[in-house]
Amino acid sequence: MTSPLLTLRFHLLRPYPLAPTPLGPRISRVGSLVISPVTLQALSAPRKLSQSTGRAFPLPTKSVKGPVHDRRAQLLAHRIPAEREIDLKQIMDDLRDLELLDVLSKVSPKSGSGYKDATRALYPLFYQAQGKDAKCTFAELQKALPPLYGLAWLAISDRLLSGSIPKLQELSETDKAALRFLQIYNIGPARALDFAYAGCRSFEDLLKWPEDQKPKLAHAHKVGLKHREDINRLIPREEMDALKEALQEAVYAANFDFECEILGSYRRGVPFSNDVDLAIWHKSFDGSKERDALGKELLESVVQKLEERGLVEKENELARGVKKYAGLVRLPGSSHYGRIDVRLAPYLSYPYMLLGSTGDSLLMKLLRYTAKQKGWCLNEYGMGDKYDAVDQNPNGFRPNTFKVVTSERKIFELLELPYLSPTERNFRFWGPKYLREVTNPKLRDFVAKL
Repeated sequence: MTSPLLTLRFHLLRPYPLAPTPLGPRISRVGSLVISPVTLQALSAPRKLSQSTGRAFPLPTKSVKGPVHDRRAQLLAHRIPAEREIDLKQIMDDLRDLELLDVLSKVSPKSGSGYKDATRALYPLFYQAQGKDAKCTFAELQKALPPLYGLAWLAISDRLLSGSIPKLQELSETDKAALRFLQIYNIGPARALDFAYAGCRSFEDLLKWPEDQKPKLAHAHKVGLKHREDINRLIPREEMDALKEALQEAVYAANFDFECEILGSYRRGVPFSNDVDLAIWHKSFDGSKERDALGKELLESVVQKLEERGLVEKENELARGVKKYAGLVRLPGSSHYGRIDVRLAPYLSYPYMLLGSTGDSLLMKLLRYTAKQKGWCLNEYGMGDKYDAVDQNPNGFRPNTFKVVTSERKIFELLELPYLSPTERNFRFWGPKYLREVTNPKLRDFVAKL
């Protein structure tokens, strides 16, 4: 009789490409399936049978959502005592490396429940556990990371049951070095591999890399290398609150007619943020090419005030253009930096930038889909009639069709969707709400599949 393990769907376990890649050997194939040998061995070990099926591992349904994830979590709980001490730092490093392996392998991340999302979900626990040598119990780990993060839990299962992650353990030294270099700001897969193939294996090797030798390290790479730990950490909300106050004071000191807002996950009320996304706008700037000189002057006045107040430093500048500045920011007296983007928005685009840069990503996916159904194109600069397929700019909207709005609420009204306040724009809240309240069957189906 065929083992129920062999009936597991491919995408339930290992969603990695099967074609040969430069990343070394892949995991084992069983029929049309790909299963990690270590995971197969661990799952095949003796365990308590499921009361509902009488099998050692429950057969999945057509969907990989709730029930399957819950049953998988229950099986793992049978194997690991709730009080077992877990090295949370190792778990966080594993999830980071698996996320970067996706980048290196050019695998699209799973939206909403991938490795990066799991890392964010675990970060509050990790932040608290840093005072305890980054250790936690298995019960605390389960409470912090819901079963729906299936990919992450498969990796965690490998680590806890066998002591390693097969996909990471099997990588060559070159590929491991490339993963390491992807931790550096603005270094992508191609450049990371270039340095690895050139013989670099550590961050120290990059620090010693000759400036006149290819591949080259740009100034932004050097800043990212020096401050990689600060750039990769998440910023706690109390620090974001203090930064918001200091940044707003500097912006208003540059020009009292400026308006500004901190966007991203901070505006959604999330306890930790990846970086500081500061949007500024001025009634005199409309975003047109004719106003580029004015835009550059306005942005320069803000950056100058930030430098005067010790919030940013010239040596840590990452990029600067007409409408955007990127660098590192820190509170005076603080030992920690965070990454900051300062963006100058066209004045009439203000509500659209607030909406688009607040997120979350799944909500914006739904809103863009809804706009498309109405024949419009929505982005962070506005909304208007979409281009036809034959036009050169399919991602923009036609000139003179811009829909002027005075608030984010008006955008929701145009799209005929229930309004969501910024703190309601996390999928766990708005997903169930829209499934209850949205009457359009196409939109309900779209939400159900997110």
